[in-house]
Amino acid sequence: MLDRTADKAIVADTEEFAALARLIIYARQTSKTLNAEFTSYCLDLALAAVIDEMEKAGLDTSIMAPNAEAVIGELH
Repeated sequence: MLDRTADKAIVADTEEFAALARLIIYARQTSKTLNAEFTSYCLDLALAAVIDEMEKAGLDTSIMAPNAEAVIGELH
């Protein structure tokens, strides 16, 4: 029972982090379209922080967004 509860918590955490990452990716793309350089920079930092938190927690980062891999590649 505890394993199933822990698994559900991991899935929920992964989904919440992924939703947060998608929001940041969308805002980042919008800020780039608007040529808002400082805002884009701050959103890059925010996305990197979310990815870092997910990796530290051992969560799957591949479910963030269809274009997340390209965005992550830009950050590294």
